[in-house]
Amino acid sequence: MKREELKALGLEDSAIDKVMALHGQTVNGLNAQINTLNTEKETLTEQVTQSNTQLEELKSGIQDNQELQDKITQLQADNAQLESDSQAKLVEVQTNYAIGSALKDAGARDVKAVLPFIDKDTIKLADGKLTGLDEQLKTVQADKDFLFQPTEPKAPKPAIVTGQNSNPGGGQGGNSILETIQNNLAKGAE
Repeated sequence: MKREELKALGLEDSAIDKVMALHGQTVNGLNAQINTLNTEKETLTEQVTQSNTQLEELKSGIQDNQELQDKITQLQADNAQLESDSQAKLVEVQTNYAIGSALKDAGARDVKAVLPFIDKDTIKLADGKLTGLDEQLKTVQADKDFLFQPTEPKAPKPAIVTGQNSNPGGGQGGNSILETIQNNLAKGAE
């Protein structure tokens, strides 16, 4: 979101400052989450690497005990699976974040309400870009447009003007509905 885009929408500078401050808080919070996740990933990767090194040293030091070597081999396989699972989880988190961001950019009123209509399995994240989302997004926007902010302001409904010369109620020409009712009441009272 850029200031120029907000100015193009006709917002005043004070409103733009407030929008930018709120957007900054959101972005800073998300960046903090990303940094935390990256730090956790680096720590876990370092731990797995250290464990693998220790297992290799242990394996080379004990050649006689086949059972122990088999156990070490199993632990290495488990560590490799853990590393693979962590990498897959990280990719999933990054993809979910990118999808949520793209839905917000598309004007989704509530991202969680739109997500059930998106098939995440067909969406791929490569170099920070999503592939496979645009087609689904167009379909959802067409089928479920109420889930998205309108892109064009709708024209206001024309006002209904009533008065002495108009006849919206279908009564006698020139009489308003109120006059017609009053006349009917007066006739009934006679």
